[in-house]
Amino acid sequence: MSKEQKRFVEQQCRTMADAVSTIGRDVESYLEGSYGLRRQKAILNYLDRAEKEFRPFGLRSTMEAFVKNELLPFENYNHQDMDDDLKIGAALWMLEKIRSHGTMVEAYDFLPDVSEEPDAFYLPVDFSHPCYSNELIQSLIHVITDRYGARSRLITEENARGKRPSETWQKLLNLLPEEEVERACDVFKDKLWELAARYLKGQAYFDKLIAQNQNKLKMAASPLINPAMKEPEEEIEKRDEELRDREHDYAMNFDKLLHMDRRSIRRETGSREIAEALEGFTVDDPYELCFALLYLLDTGDDAPWLMKSGCSLMMYVITMLPWYVDRENWDDDDWDAFYDGLRYDQNDWVEKGPVEDHIDYYHTMHGDQNLAQVIYGLSRGVVPTGLHPFEEDRKRLIEEGMNEDVARKVTETAELMFLQTFQARQVNYGDWDRPVFLEEEELPAESMQRKGTGDKITFDKAVPVSLGGYWGKVIGEQGKSVAAETPDKLQAELSAAKKRIKSLGNELARTRQEANNERAKLEHELKALRLEHRELADLRELVFNREVENSERLERVEKEYSYPYETKKRTVIFGGHDTWLKAIRPMLPNVKYVDAGNLAFNTDIVKNADVVWIQNNCISHTQYWNVVKNCKIAGVQMRYFGFASAEKCAEQLVTEDQK
Repeated sequence: MSKEQKRFVEQQCRTMADAVSTIGRDVESYLEGSYGLRRQKAILNYLDRAEKEFRPFGLRSTMEAFVKNELLPFENYNHQDMDDDLKIGAALWMLEKIRSHGTMVEAYDFLPDVSEEPDAFYLPVDFSHPCYSNELIQSLIHVITDRYGARSRLITEENARGKRPSETWQKLLNLLPEEEVERACDVFKDKLWELAARYLKGQAYFDKLIAQNQNKLKMAASPLINPAMKEPEEEIEKRDEELRDREHDYAMNFDKLLHMDRRSIRRETGSREIAEALEGFTVDDPYELCFALLYLLDTGDDAPWLMKSGCSLMMYVITMLPWYVDRENWDDDDWDAFYDGLRYDQNDWVEKGPVEDHIDYYHTMHGDQNLAQVIYGLSRGVVPTGLHPFEEDRKRLIEEGMNEDVARKVTETAELMFLQTFQARQVNYGDWDRPVFLEEEELPAESMQRKGTGDKITFDKAVPVSLGGYWGKVIGEQGKSVAAETPDKLQAELSAAKKRIKSLGNELARTRQEANNERAKLEHELKALRLEHRELADLRELVFNREVENSERLERVEKEYSYPYETKKRTVIFGGHDTWLKAIRPMLPNVKYVDAGNLAFNTDIVKNADVVWIQNNCISHTQYWNVVKNCKIAGVQMRYFGFASAEKCAEQLVTEDQK
């Protein structure tokens, strides 16, 4: 970083701040104070790379174009239409990685119960995930939101100053697989830099036209040029103004252009060059980038502080999120619809009569089971009768131009997801919100309500002791009678009991997880022992055959085959002299052969095999141990040829293949 670069960035930041202050924008949040200093630092740290990689674009000034773009103050991660969506996306990615990494039980130990928090994070109306309850998702979002104190925004002053987030948030991060976190961060940086490059390629187009126009303006003002060859200055100035308007529109509509195809971009911008620069931008996993943004902000990385490119990237990500189509449900006025009752009748499904299935799940057989039984065996899910509530929508999608197979897959997936959400809406409360109904013998004696005189105790059975969370709100909305206020002592006991139940549940889940892990470990070890036993037997046979040199030692079966022979098992052969390979290949044409000198063979060859054979009279130590290692990792059977003759080896392989 040179002094010249530092002065230039500081001057551009001041100029931008002065310009924005004249139109009443919140300057400090964007360009001044700790945010402004952090943005300047990030830009300066990336400036040399930008100069090197973007110079070939032909910009008038690579440094000026890059700095001005990244200092544009009209984007911020804390915009309302970004902050909430990105938190949900990050939470879902984290839950999936925690689950796949086997650390969900540990997460339950410190995730907070937010079911009765008056200001708990609200999810969109009718939001439902097939794997995680809304309460669990809200709990993780609560940790995200409070990682720097109550109700933190996505990007905070603490981020700009390099402060450490809360201990709970750091504990959650420690449960994530490190390689997945690193990959997410790398993808974020690659995509951010790609967007910066695409934007500046488009900017180079305007720079070229504006420079040409300026040259014409100089020619028009020069007395040395023939007046007849000059273009009127008024027309040049008008064209210059139009170009700068188009340049401004390009900067302001860049996010929208990313979603268009080449023809639409060209129609919108009037430029083939811009269409080629912007077309084809994609993001594979939007949830991954939601998490990466949070992680990079909280670990002090420079990348998110290239805020114009970063915000363009995350706005693109938001439009990919499933609930983006339900944007109107985020309005506060719509929350009342959430408490209309327990009935859930999206798409008028409840009112519809039975629809003839595309597939008859209960009468189409597979072996001795019908399709519904096959599905239950795979998923433990019960296929309901009357599927396909979206049959009319399927037809509509086809009429609108969607491929028929794609439309069928879309509606069938939607049907399965819809049935799951339908169930969730029927009883929409989780373990943290569920009211507790206690029978007479379960109630503590001191908590029973006395009536009249004497020692006789009476109470109303099946009365909810707790009416918190969603269920209590629904009962209140429907005007149902609720239990009288419970004494403070009973509430305290109930709270303690619920915590104890939750703790025991977590302990049980942890014990089950440990037992499953131990069982999987033992099964893996048993499989490895069986493979090693088979390998040892082969090696003994190999040594024995070579010592005795007796061809009759080969255990034969009655010949019911001829050469060339097609193996039933997917078979790979490693090693062997060239003459041996030349002889055995015609006999076993569908076997894969790996040359003895090929030390860097594709390991997928082993993973996809049923059995691997080794001719160890010609194989390098490096290749041999590489084969052994990959066979053990993939659990693939490994056999050894006991003979030098290609014919005897072929007969040995065929004998084994026919077993």
